[in-house]
Amino acid sequence: PSSFLFLGRLITVLIGTATVYLLYFCGKKFYDENVGLASAAVFSVVLLHVKQSQWIVPHAFAVFFMVWVLIVSYNILKNQQTKHYVYAGILCGLAIAMIYSSGLIIFVPVFAHFLINKKSKSMFNKKILYFLLAVAITFLVATPFFVINFDIAINDAVVKVFTFTNKKTDFGEGYLLLFTKYLREAFGTIPYLLSLFGFGFLLYRHKKEDLLLASFPFINFLVLGLNKVPMPRYLLPILPFLILAGIIFTYDIFKKKNLAAFFVVIFLLAVPSAVLNNCHP
Repeated sequence: PSSFLFLGRLITVLIGTATVYLLYFCGKKFYDENVGLASAAVFSVVLLHVKQSQWIVPHAFAVFFMVWVLIVSYNILKNQQTKHYVYAGILCGLAIAMIYSSGLIIFVPVFAHFLINKKSKSMFNKKILYFLLAVAITFLVATPFFVINFDIAINDAVVKVFTFTNKKTDFGEGYLLLFTKYLREAFGTIPYLLSLFGFGFLLYRHKKEDLLLASFPFINFLVLGLNKVPMPRYLLPILPFLILAGIIFTYDIFKKKNLAAFFVVIFLLAVPSAVLNNCHP
């Protein structure tokens, strides 16, 4: 019935909107409120996010949980309480339950753990064990089909995570296609370039927070490039991370001395995406 379709789409829209707020909160944690506001503003009008947030598909839900994982991973970096590891595990399990390929998000809390324990003799301690148990238990509770029909489920997971194809395009394949076409189309040319500069800036500055933020796009670039023709929708999880990186880079250029000019730049970045959304039903 149409009422169920409407309800399903409404829930997806609300989750997509909530992700915008989470990104604002994330930017505020990693830098300050201005970065959070700018990141949320740009992400709210990115075409790929808008499209995936209006259909009854799991991608918007997965991204919601993954951005939340980044926030909790930041808490792990700053405060190594066991509860943060458990929260991160639960959120990772929910993200993977939405889309199997979301499993890469496990790398973010683990990397946060590594950043604060790299000089420790006991890298693998109880906290990381609690995290992994929380991931496994949450995933199995949220996805009982995986246990009931394990053979079908594992085959489906392998196919979705490693979607290799012989299809070729005019833009090439693999990493070339990823960086010359799909990422550019997902962002728009100028926001895409700023995001790449932001990603490079985080690696160059290499504070712990910078490396944590850059870790998820990095591992995704490696995996997505292995696919001859990466599906554009699988780029959605890394968009908020890259947008936040690009905004931090832009904000650092202005050095907090000219906030008006900073927000003018953000406005000029966001408007073309908003106009493009109206041109694509």
